[in-house]
Amino acid sequence: AEHLEYDLLLERASDLEQVVVRCDGIECLEIDAAGNLVLATALGDLTQPPPLTWQVRPDGEREPVVCRYRRIDGQRYGFEALGAAPELPLVVDPGLEWSTLLGVNGNESLPDFAFAPDGDVVACGPTNSANFPKLPGMTPGAFQATKGAGIDAYVVRLDPEATGSDQLVFATFLGGASEERAHACSVDDQGLITVVGRTLSAGFPTTPNAYDSTHNGGEDVFIAQLDPALTGTAQLVYSTFVGGSQGERGRDLHVDAAGVVTVCGGTASPLFPTSLGAFDTTHNGGTDAYVLRLDPGLAGSDQLLYSTLLGGVGYELMSVGDQLNVDEQGLITIAGTTDSGDYPTTSGAYAPGPASGVDGFVSRLDPELPGPQQLVASTCIGGSLDESLNASSVDASGVVTVAGWTPSAADFPTTASAYQPAYAGGDTDAFVTRFDPGLTTLLFSTLLGGTGPEGVNSLQADGSGLVIVVGSVGSSDFPTTPGAYEETFQGGPSTFGPYDAFVARFDPSLSELQYSTFLGGAASHDFAYSVSADEELVAVVGGVTQASDFPTTPGAFDTTYAAGDDCFLTQLDMLPTGAQTYGASSAGCAGPLAIGVDSIPQVGNHGFGILCTNAPPTSVGFMALTLAPLASPLAVFGVDVWVDPFALIWAPT
Repeated sequence: AEHLEYDLLLERASDLEQVVVRCDGIECLEIDAAGNLVLATALGDLTQPPPLTWQVRPDGEREPVVCRYRRIDGQRYGFEALGAAPELPLVVDPGLEWSTLLGVNGNESLPDFAFAPDGDVVACGPTNSANFPKLPGMTPGAFQATKGAGIDAYVVRLDPEATGSDQLVFATFLGGASEERAHACSVDDQGLITVVGRTLSAGFPTTPNAYDSTHNGGEDVFIAQLDPALTGTAQLVYSTFVGGSQGERGRDLHVDAAGVVTVCGGTASPLFPTSLGAFDTTHNGGTDAYVLRLDPGLAGSDQLLYSTLLGGVGYELMSVGDQLNVDEQGLITIAGTTDSGDYPTTSGAYAPGPASGVDGFVSRLDPELPGPQQLVASTCIGGSLDESLNASSVDASGVVTVAGWTPSAADFPTTASAYQPAYAGGDTDAFVTRFDPGLTTLLFSTLLGGTGPEGVNSLQADGSGLVIVVGSVGSSDFPTTPGAYEETFQGGPSTFGPYDAFVARFDPSLSELQYSTFLGGAASHDFAYSVSADEELVAVVGGVTQASDFPTTPGAFDTTYAAGDDCFLTQLDMLPTGAQTYGASSAGCAGPLAIGVDSIPQVGNHGFGILCTNAPPTSVGFMALTLAPLASPLAVFGVDVWVDPFALIWAPT
């Protein structure tokens, strides 16, 4: 990490004055004019912003408290909580690393974001605020500084390491005279931003090198690429329509190293463009799913490398984002929801068709094979009532993880070792399910919920083996874990009812809930729509809120709720604070392996797990542990840290 981490949970705020932190191995310790703690080390400065702090009132509500650092001497510091009630519990810096709002006076949403190579966050979505993301509006030199009529798409790039308005690196509208919504985005190594969405505007801006420069009718898909390094109209380096006469939506996208763009979504158009030799070139009825692959580097119609329909006589629907995965071999996996009894599945599939009116579907396509053989694996998933499958992820081994919500209390399929094998109650429970690469076997499956409604909107299940899900929860008894950022439900009456966002992390077998937290403000609703986590399990979560007290951090781009639905981007340490990625193993046949922990090693825990990632699945490993204190310290960014298993000490890590 690039800063210190700590987690102070005090039964009485008056005890805070007893907390003193000593930093060995530093050159000096200062507090700058902005209130940041600055530790000068031989390898550079460590800067820590003022800690986010609150108290818990007797009624369970959270009361924010202003907290600042107190310098004691050149090696030691403490804390001051201004105005804190001395007899109430106090929580200091509980793992919220960065959190900002985006919004002005209208209604916004944030369905997707992506990380730039330098750590910046690029987000997209729809807005009807003329001054989005906040006054004075878009960045100088933006492609489109003025919003058109109704709702426009937006693209913003934020630098969490900057302060205040300097965090806004780039922002532009993208739209025509009618309505646009951006649904997913991607950023390549050169900073080129690719966005997919839908438009009703015949005058939506396209480029001379477009695959299709003519609006086809109803809602068309748009695919646009922006280069923020350029200025004004030159920023739009590629933009095209895709569609037929009846209407379609672009839900998710993937851009490979060669710049080829793969898009998925749904179409109601019988003449939606398909490619010669595709798996299915005939519209099946209602709304079909589609998968389309374009190469913007080619000319005109040559850009369409592959396009197929996929569906039955009913309706195939996809949620925004997290519905498309493309591996290094070009194998495409899509997921969504179907009410088609004849939805195409493959031999040996876990479920050959929907179990009820509406079920989830997962399908894998290989465009390099002949037409009928392109559908290499396909299954449905569900119970006797109507499910919504909202998110999917495929790891390096090909294991497919899907998630969403289900009302099927009696028979949604779960596995014996599941964290929550039985339905908890309420309108819906969230579900998380893992399939083998061939979609023939239900490897692991669990429900997640309380006595109210909940559902997953986004997930990540990568090479680390951990499964991270985010969504929305209306249950005050939704399960959370000790030491989580927020263990108490905050939601209150709102347009959609009382909802908090939630963030949860499972082990690979979905048998252990390793981390779970609410995320939101009081007396409103909060929805999490997207998530991405790094190797150290620091996650960024995106969504919308109507909470005037949604938690933000000092120095964030926008800390003030505006009106309606505001967007939020929140960076959250899910270990949580106190558990770290520690380093690497000795070199073995597979080379050095990353070593970390999977829970909170702190006073009061009876134990914690040690996690070794990226090991071959059939390998044999050995771990040696000594109970002797370290003879010399671990050097962490120039700060010396000793480990003594027999001493009950507290120190930042």
